[in-house]
Amino acid sequence: MKIRRTTAEQFKIDFQSFPPIGLSLNAFYDREFEVNNSFLKKVFNIPKTFYNILCLVFVKLFTDGIFLDEMHRVGILKVKSDIAELKAKIQKTYQIKTSYLVLLLLMSVPIWLLFTPVFLLILFFKSSGSIFPNIVASIKLNTDKQNAKGHASRILGNVVHIANTDDLERTISHEHIHIVQFDFIESIDHSRFSSPDSKLFNFDPVKDEYSYYLINRFELEVRVHEVVRTIYMKNNRLPLTLSEFEGEVIAFLDAAECRINGITNHSALGSDLEHLTSRLTIYLSKSLMDEGMDSITDLNESQMDKVLDFRKKLISELYSVCYGNLLEYYGDLQASKQFKSQIYGPNLYNFIYKSAH
Repeated sequence: MKIRRTTAEQFKIDFQSFPPIGLSLNAFYDREFEVNNSFLKKVFNIPKTFYNILCLVFVKLFTDGIFLDEMHRVGILKVKSDIAELKAKIQKTYQIKTSYLVLLLLMSVPIWLLFTPVFLLILFFKSSGSIFPNIVASIKLNTDKQNAKGHASRILGNVVHIANTDDLERTISHEHIHIVQFDFIESIDHSRFSSPDSKLFNFDPVKDEYSYYLINRFELEVRVHEVVRTIYMKNNRLPLTLSEFEGEVIAFLDAAECRINGITNHSALGSDLEHLTSRLTIYLSKSLMDEGMDSITDLNESQMDKVLDFRKKLISELYSVCYGNLLEYYGDLQASKQFKSQIYGPNLYNFIYKSAH
């Protein structure tokens, strides 16, 4: 089954109307994307993906740019532009016509062939230390998540790959936000936002890999988007002030729909944000426990106040910035700026991503 959509169409599915009531499209960028949910289409896409990876390898080898595990096409276009500029300079300086330049390059082919074995050997040793680990990490990222229902990548362009058709529309909505993010977050910043500083949260990223995965900005914004969708379905409008956003998110986190018998109900829209908030507050609670305490329920009133303040801080200093970013994705730059102006810094977002909000 072949599915083609635009961002406007997807947001209309997400919110039942677009633009959402209360927003205006003063900076909306529409794009078309494709949903790839057939085995054959995935197979046919392999050569394109391999070509893109090779291009990224050569960007690393022959430019001073930083190779990221997922650089996108902008970097490749920059290299093509540099090559065109170099060709123009050669033609202008030496008055060589394009046809003569091509002939000159063809004449050099035998020389290149002569040195190819040496060149490949140098290429291998030069790249193995930096490029191969990144490619392996990227492949592992794409294949090691057995429970992942879909995937979107800078390398693949505006394509959503579906691995599991259960809850298909939720998966498409999720991956579509990633495609939008790639147009707003520069390639060079990808690693910084996907590898946040977790020291403030008192947990080991290796032992709790899923919580660390969720505070990755790319993933956290998707979870906030899901919560925002539930808020919109309830109120038929989006919160446009920080205090309103805080109140709505607190109400969502406290709602029974998020949990079944005290356990996160992952089938509920936005449930991952409840899971993350719960885990982070538990880590803080454990760090506050005095010697001899057996459970976080033994915390005194002062300690519990710190836990509640921390929970509110997560909403007002981290989730709120993600929501401000989402308002821009939805096409209302003015609403985004106005909302973010209510968020003080330095804050959690600044700390964990080493970035301004």
